[in-house]
Amino acid sequence: MVRTAFPEIDLDGTPYEMGLQHGRENRRAIERALAIRLGLVCQTLPLTPGECFRLSKEYADLYARLCPSTAEEVEGLARGAGLDLDEAWFLQTWEEVGHVERAACCCVAAGGEATREGGLLVGMNLDAPPWTSEEMVLVRRTPKSGPRSLQLSCYGELGSCGINAEGMAVFNLALAGARARGGAPARLLCRMALEAESAAGWLAAFEKTPPAATCNLLVADAKDGRIINVECAGGAHEVTYNGSGLYVHANTPHAPAFQKPQAEDQEDPSRVREVRMLLLADQYRGGVTVEILQAILSDHQNYPQYSICRHSAGPNRLSTLASFVAEPNEGALNVCLGPPCEGGAERREL
Repeated sequence: MVRTAFPEIDLDGTPYEMGLQHGRENRRAIERALAIRLGLVCQTLPLTPGECFRLSKEYADLYARLCPSTAEEVEGLARGAGLDLDEAWFLQTWEEVGHVERAACCCVAAGGEATREGGLLVGMNLDAPPWTSEEMVLVRRTPKSGPRSLQLSCYGELGSCGINAEGMAVFNLALAGARARGGAPARLLCRMALEAESAAGWLAAFEKTPPAATCNLLVADAKDGRIINVECAGGAHEVTYNGSGLYVHANTPHAPAFQKPQAEDQEDPSRVREVRMLLLADQYRGGVTVEILQAILSDHQNYPQYSICRHSAGPNRLSTLASFVAEPNEGALNVCLGPPCEGGAERREL
């Protein structure tokens, strides 16, 4: 059966209660997600399942210190889904444990004078192997304490791209660079943003912990229109943007410290997509809307290898599996399952 819209999960209560509900209602999907990720990591390094679980458990203390609500929710998830606690931790940290490159996405943010209404808008294409599409789900969280949130995630994973009721938005992209263990996983950093009251507050907390993940984090705040972009690689990080206006990113590092030498006759597909995105966004500077961002994310210039909207055949080739435009001022996500060029975007609110 072909899915035409994202499944939705509504969770409420204490962190433990939300984890318990998530696990009980989606047990089979979580078991499948665990099996796929464990197989991928064990084949890549290789590691045994026991070694994977031991390495993932090493992050538990960091979660408990930086975001204790997530640690409590992981315990509930394990109980509800019938998993060992180590297995539930592996679902949160498998990319760091396995040095697996995360989805190669592209993102465009517009705020202040760049948009027609003066509010904040952020659009993103999620490019990943086709098997990922069956695992994606919209999760709406209403905690007893802290802001409500809406995120696009996968079954069993507790931190991802999304928005919260404080006007925050967070987007997590791949970034070329070396990987390191020992700091904060990308999902933890996303979860911290979804629980934060401001982008500045999140950045202050983030800078106290070197990230383990190689990734790009774009965090935006509707209250003051601020857009912050942070690149992370090899245990270090660089803030590449902190302002209001237009900003685009498509995986290639902006920070000189993370850039790698490239042959003159070798073209970088990510850089080509990024330049195209910036060109299109700049044409609409001062008039950017949800519809314009959706059109930019649907663009096929330089198809097939270098286009913003990607269509690739094969089980392990990257394709645009989802597209969404966040309206943090309105507490809404416009989400599309599949390439945005095929339409079908639906608006979902907190």
